[in-house]
Amino acid sequence: MDRSSPRLACYVLACFVLAFTAACSPVSHVQIRDDFDRVDRTATYRVHLVTAPLPASKTAPKGDAQLGALYGAIATRYVNQHRDFIVRKQSAQATATQADCGERIEAVLWLAPTAVVKGGDVRVRVAGQLRRCKGWTRIWSAEVREVWPSRDDQLLELTKRYVSQRGAIAEIHAGPAFRALRLLLDTLPRPKLIKEADIDEKIEL
Repeated sequence: MDRSSPRLACYVLACFVLAFTAACSPVSHVQIRDDFDRVDRTATYRVHLVTAPLPASKTAPKGDAQLGALYGAIATRYVNQHRDFIVRKQSAQATATQADCGERIEAVLWLAPTAVVKGGDVRVRVAGQLRRCKGWTRIWSAEVREVWPSRDDQLLELTKRYVSQRGAIAEIHAGPAFRALRLLLDTLPRPKLIKEADIDEKIEL
């Protein structure tokens, strides 16, 4: 009997488990430029975060700007508190262009969310891109899609905060939006702040 067979079987099983896990992950299509560490790690960290309004629907024929603004607020807070980027500007518009760059902004982080409520659940999809202002080069992109319950007992305080800031729309959408954005934004590359002024600004956010 071939003694290597059990080892081979374990290897095949491990590969299958890894492939199955990746296939079932809510996050997909994660891409980061190979030259990020060399070109961007210490030079690209101050961003303009642009969130697209949600697509048109029967209740919002021109798109839901209010819900898009909620996603933008949650994303800005998460990036400033949990990632090493600094969001210097936030806006809501359908597309992001190189014109969204400006003084002391090295990149534009663009998010395009969709959310469909069905019963007590919300089906969320968010596509994201990070583009370097110089040359308008895409540094990072990813997508998340999943269904979450509109009421999340683990996020009650977060939901209350955004209801007070953004109105009743957050009662249904804040929890699912936070969970989707956290998964998506956690795949961003990690810049390194080296200037004392930037480090102090980050601490104050």
